[in-house]
Amino acid sequence: MRSMYPMPTRQRACQLLCWLLLTATISGCGFHLRGQQMWPPTLQPVYLDSTTPYATVVKQLRALLINQGVQLRDDPSQAAVHLQLLTQSFNKQAISINAQTSARQIILTYTLSYKLTDANDRELLPEQRIVMSQSNTESDNQLVSTQSQTEMLKNNLQQRALQALITQIVIQSAQFHAAS
Repeated sequence: MRSMYPMPTRQRACQLLCWLLLTATISGCGFHLRGQQMWPPTLQPVYLDSTTPYATVVKQLRALLINQGVQLRDDPSQAAVHLQLLTQSFNKQAISINAQTSARQIILTYTLSYKLTDANDRELLPEQRIVMSQSNTESDNQLVSTQSQTEMLKNNLQQRALQALITQIVIQSAQFHAAS
């Protein structure tokens, strides 16, 4: 049976102190919600370099960086670092086909490679490769649905790869700044 009397002030103060300590510890250790990696200020401004500057993945990365508060430059001479997207590719592999070949299980794989250099073209991060994959069931009977579903999967894989790219750079930045 619960008491009708309020919690003693000392116990309430202790509880409040515990919550404050927990909050300070979590925020102090660099904890961020997924997708909320903080781009290092020492790696700004950034020149985003790609052989396909109007590709969807470049536009998505540009938007992610801007949302992070990253200063982007159109002129490489005005940037502290150059983020170079080297290659990207999708691969679709059938892993099971039924007797009528009307439905099959596939694995869609997206590969993205990049490197990070400073303004003097010294490698901060040598070529890195990110590989994301996801399985899906395709059906020849529902071609339009299958195509739109595949496009959604491609977009999802690209988004995940770009988040991984940012996370890798954020984590590695502490290491190459400690070395310099």
